[in-house]
Amino acid sequence: PMPGSSVVVTATLVNAGDRPLTAIPFAFRDNGGDFATVTVPGPLAAGEVLTLTATYAVPASGGIQTLSAMVDPANSIDES
Repeated sequence: PMPGSSVVVTATLVNAGDRPLTAIPFAFRDNGGDFATVTVPGPLAAGEVLTLTATYAVPASGGIQTLSAMVDPANSIDES
């Protein structure tokens, strides 16, 4: 994409556990910093798949950007 443009990015969220989840924090990241966050209200059933999207503004300065997505960035979901 051209510097200064916007693009839509997608991520797939899968509940790989055996119980439903609610209030799932999710972050889209650019070089480790959040550019979009959302809390998925749920419930997200065990095995359920959800596609999330966000709009990313490409920096006007250009250059290489590393985009990633992270579920539960603060490790707040009880996994026991």
